[in-house]
Amino acid sequence: LGGASGRVGTLSGVRIEHFYETAVTILGGPWEIGRCEIVSSRAPNRACVGVVLRNVSSVRLYDCTISGCSAAVLISSAQARVTARETAFSNVRAAIEAVRGGHIDVQHCRFGVGLNGGAHGDVGVRIAADTLGTVSWNNVPNEEYLFGGFAPPARVEVMNNLPAIIEE
Repeated sequence: LGGASGRVGTLSGVRIEHFYETAVTILGGPWEIGRCEIVSSRAPNRACVGVVLRNVSSVRLYDCTISGCSAAVLISSAQARVTARETAFSNVRAAIEAVRGGHIDVQHCRFGVGLNGGAHGDVGVRIAADTLGTVSWNNVPNEEYLFGGFAPPARVEVMNNLPAIIEE
């Protein structure tokens, strides 16, 4: 999706099944993905990345379900930004992964990592030290799984994440 940084778009109400290819690649501009399901076509086996952000891009996820991926959302640019609300992540190695910084704003989401004997090393958020943002008011079955037992980066505000039983 995208291209030139001036492009905008919305993806709404669809189910995307993928395995060997990334389900959604955002190359530039602001995008919204709402009320969508992004799942592995070979569940319970994990597919590759669900949503990847490149270049100067942003995505607002709302009321989505992303499951069965190596990473649900991968930020691969320091200029990229993800905002997630009311989105459920399950059976993922990392729900949000930022390899080169960027900005995250993840609130009121459900992290199903660590459930049903999830794979060792599965985390809610795996981000670089120069990532900015907030991770607040999310449901996670065990706070240990949110950052994999590590402290979050100094410029990421973490508060009021609630332990909860989450059904997959």
